[in-house]
Amino acid sequence: MNWRFLCFVFLSCASVELYAQSVDFSQTPSNYIYTNPAFAGNNNCPTLYTSYRIKHFGEGNLFSTNFLSFDNYAASLNTDIGFTLVHDIQNSIFQTSGMSAIVAKDILIAKGVMLKYGLGLGYFFSNINKENLVFSDMINPFTPEIGTSGEDLSTQKQHLYDIEPCLLLYTYNIYVGVTAKHIQEYFRKQSYTNPLHATISIHAGGYFETSRGASLRYLFQWYPHLNICIAPSSSYTQLGMRVQKNVFEFGVAFRENFSFNAESFIFFVGLVQKKYKFAYNCDITLNARKQNYWNTHEISFSYTFDCKTQRKKLGAVQSPRG
Repeated sequence: MNWRFLCFVFLSCASVELYAQSVDFSQTPSNYIYTNPAFAGNNNCPTLYTSYRIKHFGEGNLFSTNFLSFDNYAASLNTDIGFTLVHDIQNSIFQTSGMSAIVAKDILIAKGVMLKYGLGLGYFFSNINKENLVFSDMINPFTPEIGTSGEDLSTQKQHLYDIEPCLLLYTYNIYVGVTAKHIQEYFRKQSYTNPLHATISIHAGGYFETSRGASLRYLFQWYPHLNICIAPSSSYTQLGMRVQKNVFEFGVAFRENFSFNAESFIFFVGLVQKKYKFAYNCDITLNARKQNYWNTHEISFSYTFDCKTQRKKLGAVQSPRG
């Protein structure tokens, strides 16, 4: 049964036709549940993660996203589980809220090599704030008054389901994964008002340490990461590196957005403790149309709870926890 499910996931990922952009985050290594739901439970203990991202800050029409996730290993089910909540506002008009539940399982491929498959099932609700819209029939060329529109907005509210299959191959030091976000949109009629669009995400990363004479004084922890998002209006590649020294973390990444021919540098800073982590990043656009290069910001906070019992398994992937 497991291998049949894996075949379904692979064929589904390979056949998706993509249409438009999804919510994206710059902190892909930290926001590992959104990056790939199969990461659920890999910390062995319950983990809470929350983030807030804002784009076009200071330009009026804001794009903002609130995200929250919780994941854990359920010993009674011998399964990794998790859930996510998201609230996204696009251009102060389109609002989308959703939740999803995640299940994931491990398969031992070889000594020190694990394959993990997972599935996210969710529900989303979207609506249009028509108070911020002006239609052509509302404007009278002879008077400055704004009238009432006769436009049919019967589809301004939508109730949508969500399916996201995912795969993750990992060892203690490296991982490679793929997800098919909103795959159900490939099988239903597309709409320009639909906030969910099928998207392929391919990602990889690692965890390495450098020290001199096994001394903590010279210990540096390195977290390289790569994320490729494929969608007609938001395809991009992000390549970055984070470095941790004691409790401080800093890093840089480069993102190339192919659809808009835009490049940006992303700078990270963070504070890492045993149980919690705080991180902030700023995206600096290199070829912005407006003279506002520092218009995207993202902050995150994660907390790992104590747990009495832990499963015996291959060491958890280090890279997303960085």
